[in-house]
Amino acid sequence: MDKKYLEALNLAWKDDTNDSKHDREVLENLLPHTNLKRLSIYGYGGTAFPNWLGDHSFCNMLSIRLVDCKYCNSLPRLGQLPSLTTLHIEQLSGVVSVGAEFYGSSERKAFASLKFLSFHKMSNWEKWSSFEVEDGEVFPNLQKLEIRGCHKLMNVDWPRNLPSLTELNIYESEVLLSSLPRTPAIRKLNLGKCEKLQLQELPQTVEWISIGGCHGVESFIDILRESPSRCHLQYLGIHDCSSPITFPTACLPTTLTELKIKNCEELEFPMHHSLKTSSIQKVSIINSCGGSGSLKFVPLDFFPNLKKLLKITSCKYLESLKLPDGQLCQNLTTLIIGGPNFISFPKGGLHAPNLIQLRVQYCKKLKMLPEQMHNFLPSLEALWISNCPEVESFPEGGLPSNLVELLVLNCSKLIAGRMKWNLQKLQALRWFVIKDDDEREGESAGVESFPEEGLLPSTVEHLNIMGIGSLKRLDIKGLQQLTSLTALFIQCCPQLHKLPEEGLPTSLPHLYIEECPLLKERCQKEKGQDWAKISHIPIIHIDRERI
Repeated sequence: MDKKYLEALNLAWKDDTNDSKHDREVLENLLPHTNLKRLSIYGYGGTAFPNWLGDHSFCNMLSIRLVDCKYCNSLPRLGQLPSLTTLHIEQLSGVVSVGAEFYGSSERKAFASLKFLSFHKMSNWEKWSSFEVEDGEVFPNLQKLEIRGCHKLMNVDWPRNLPSLTELNIYESEVLLSSLPRTPAIRKLNLGKCEKLQLQELPQTVEWISIGGCHGVESFIDILRESPSRCHLQYLGIHDCSSPITFPTACLPTTLTELKIKNCEELEFPMHHSLKTSSIQKVSIINSCGGSGSLKFVPLDFFPNLKKLLKITSCKYLESLKLPDGQLCQNLTTLIIGGPNFISFPKGGLHAPNLIQLRVQYCKKLKMLPEQMHNFLPSLEALWISNCPEVESFPEGGLPSNLVELLVLNCSKLIAGRMKWNLQKLQALRWFVIKDDDEREGESAGVESFPEEGLLPSTVEHLNIMGIGSLKRLDIKGLQQLTSLTALFIQCCPQLHKLPEEGLPTSLPHLYIEECPLLKERCQKEKGQDWAKISHIPIIHIDRERI
């Protein structure tokens, strides 16, 4: 308490307590000076916090973090700290109810300056009661409220009014809200899974909303159908809805720029409604739109103003993307596509002159990538293809010349024909990643040596060889051709037992080896058999430890 210049204090208990009373006495007697501004307490083993924590004499306190104080069964009287702006409470598993003790005196404003409040992983928290003060103001300046991983929280009694709240986030929780607080300034609502929420109207200030649970989604969609023009949404997310429901494509707000649908397998997505006036630029549909298979064939011109992203993955009914003959997918920059039954891109090729990134993933039946990629995708810089076991080769004509990143992961037939990839002409290629997981029976290309001479262009700067269970040796001739190489990553290659006799390129500045037990043994600093081959490399990490 004599350290009057101390502004920040972190107190951490490392191990589980054997004496709760002793922990309480220690914290009680570590009374800091009232000039303290920031306080963090981790792993405290007492059953209650000391009286000084929350005393209004700490008028300079700005920030408090209480983490993993699992034996405390109540929160301290923090509402009386006049300058407190940030409060984070996490893993206080002994707390079942939050009420009057949290706010403090009814004669003063509670949490008068608080702007950010978060509760994380409160595993036994069931009830949050409101508290009335004489002037009626609780959290008058609260701007952001966050509740994450509080699975037992069923009863939330909001303060009558949260006049400054702009963002409410409920993550990884099934908080059973029946209503929302009065929030005249709200901009962002992330409501988690809401099975009891009764939405009568949506505040006109809301620009961003994510809502889950069948009842909450249905309630929200009813509002959209009744008065879409009153909404000013820019982002809409719908998730975890198991009931059959029709998505209101005909009455989306014209202000909407981003749409995300996740884990809504019975959601119908009518494709016959025109969205020519839609301003949607980003669309993500994940594990959704099953039922009658309304997204079996997706016309790319359905979202005419799509620019930043189209992502459709894990949708079991998706079979193909369609694009009318001669029409361009003019503005799209990122396309991520995948699904167990996806079999084809638009016939004749994907005409997307501004596409920068293409990811094709988990397409078990797909046999061909888009035709004429070198002509129709002139702006493509990143191509990721993963878990597409039936793809045997790249399209005729090869890959676009501006390609910077190429990742080929668990595509056994494609990898088996790697010497036909003709990558030498890709003089912009900087980043190359390959993975061939031979733990999956019958789906390995059996790569024993890599990278073969002539496979990669000399421009490659980052080379990542990962998960190749059959790899036994590195090809020194292939490595020596990579004169621009700045980082070599070797990960999860259990049969790779030594480095080439010639060592690694002398110009290599970074080497990363991870989960390669035989190689790790030989590369031990100063005593490993291969240490002399790598000792010239300035930066070496083995199993994430810099040596």
